[in-house]
Amino acid sequence: MKNTQMHVAGDGPEPTPESERIRAAAFAAVRAWRDAEGFDAALLYGSAAWGDASEGSDGDVMLLFDRDGVWEDVVRVHEPASGLHFDVVRASWAAFERGLAGGWWLPRLAAGVILLDFGHLARLAMEARLQWRDPAARAARAAAAVGTGPQPADDGTGPAAVDSCRQATLSAAHSLLLARGVPPSGHHLLTRLRTTAGQLAVDTLAEGVGLPSAPEGARAQHDAAMALLRWARGVASAAAVAEGGSSAVAGQALRFGLSPDTVEEVEAGAAAWQRQGAWGQWGLASRDLARIAVLRNVAPLLGVPAAPDALAVWLTEHEPRLLPVWWEALGCKTWGAAHIAAAMRARATLTALAGLTATD
Repeated sequence: MKNTQMHVAGDGPEPTPESERIRAAAFAAVRAWRDAEGFDAALLYGSAAWGDASEGSDGDVMLLFDRDGVWEDVVRVHEPASGLHFDVVRASWAAFERGLAGGWWLPRLAAGVILLDFGHLARLAMEARLQWRDPAARAARAAAAVGTGPQPADDGTGPAAVDSCRQATLSAAHSLLLARGVPPSGHHLLTRLRTTAGQLAVDTLAEGVGLPSAPEGARAQHDAAMALLRWARGVASAAAVAEGGSSAVAGQALRFGLSPDTVEEVEAGAAAWQRQGAWGQWGLASRDLARIAVLRNVAPLLGVPAAPDALAVWLTEHEPRLLPVWWEALGCKTWGAAHIAAAMRARATLTALAGLTATD
């Protein structure tokens, strides 16, 4: 058995103390998990692997199994020994290699730390690093991240349209990082933008997507996202009970995105951002909580598409009291043509910084 730590030499920053702490805890956790789980390889990815983990960061671990077919699930694990939370993806090699070919796992593997391997993961990592560093492939990834532009909702200037345009602007920020060879990260987006492209890029993004600049605004978004999380957990619990505990979708939601560990992790991150005065990043995290933890998990249970405007329609009909809470969590409490114009100006600036051309 090999325990070989590997990383993209010279590409990431000097690891922060928190990155080192999470790496050490991940190595210890993998050793403890292996006898019970029986996986072949393990990879640490995310901020701790890249090197810029900060207070409130969690660990992201992939466990790879020798199983037939394409199989994957996600669990959240709290390790009492370190006090850390780990988001653990468990997958077959076929599922991992499919995600690698599709580009989803490429930056994570290229910038990852191998925790356990018998040789195959290391070979894939070497190939991923070559592809990650290739200038032509890097330019193609950056262009793909910009996409084809926003798709405003039918109302044109309503909250759904503002959210769509702001998401396009966030995609442009991700494109800028990809163009510079930096993996995008939701919880470290502003830090990585500042380090990679300077304060102009951060200020442009913050204005374009309406990030909070004061504690009151960040707290309002956080409280709204947490209210939605509690509601979504209730929906999932009711679905599981109604199907006699046999609902795989509800069970997965309750184990991961809507789990008590998620709440604990989110509150720990919120406390860290408050201490740091990182109001904009706290606002981004609240949006991610609403969009990823809530929307992704609750939409299948409600039978609606996993899109903000689709959930808004459902809430209008079934839970109207939550509609303003939904838009508050996404940072769209106020909306209009001026917000869309600001998002599009920011998108154009960020794509220009990335050396690309925005499309409408």
